[in-house]
Amino acid sequence: MSNSEKLDKLIQMVRDLDKRVVVIQNVLGVKVSSPTPTFTSPKFDLFSQESHSGKVVGVKFLEEIDELYDEFLDDKKGFQFGTGFDKYNIEKNINFLYSAIAVAEKYWLGVVVNLEKRSITSFNCAAMKFTDASLVPDVNAYAIALPFMIRNFFKDVSMDTSKFSIKIVTEGFPQVLKIEDSGVYALKPIECHAMRTVDLTKLSEEKIAIVREKLAVDIFSELQ
Repeated sequence: MSNSEKLDKLIQMVRDLDKRVVVIQNVLGVKVSSPTPTFTSPKFDLFSQESHSGKVVGVKFLEEIDELYDEFLDDKKGFQFGTGFDKYNIEKNINFLYSAIAVAEKYWLGVVVNLEKRSITSFNCAAMKFTDASLVPDVNAYAIALPFMIRNFFKDVSMDTSKFSIKIVTEGFPQVLKIEDSGVYALKPIECHAMRTVDLTKLSEEKIAIVREKLAVDIFSELQ
């Protein structure tokens, strides 16, 4: 199993609310039958207080954009993102996309795409090693390609295709002690977002260690 497949599995488990956070299912009415589940919630968002729905698209979604990016740059307006992206079922009622990217061999960066506000926010849990400015190029391709991709999905030629804004969040975000643990730090904000937990400073290393152990048990159980 590749690193991206492992992280995708982790993301799916974080959203597998039947097993992990039953209370969220009661509050948000989440359905977990889809490999890229969708949830809708009133009044929660790290960046606004408006109702919205979100979708976990997984690591592969951004990897596929990377693979097509050079070809896309040759003809932005005419390029058609293939039917392979149809499996993500990104519809007009979706406001947020959740994913993660591998910035370095062992460093994972959590990514939140706000389709409504046309922005991409990434959570930097290793500021001692990666400055915010150094991480911008890692998400820049998505900020450029996603507006065109979304226009293709919705078949709306009037949609704005200008670049999404990029924000790297470090202040107030817990910092990893070991870079190998960054995958957990990339995943936890997704779950916190769904639980309407906006104070991420409470994610101490001690609590992250517990989360890591729970995820390890879940992965082991799933692979049996």
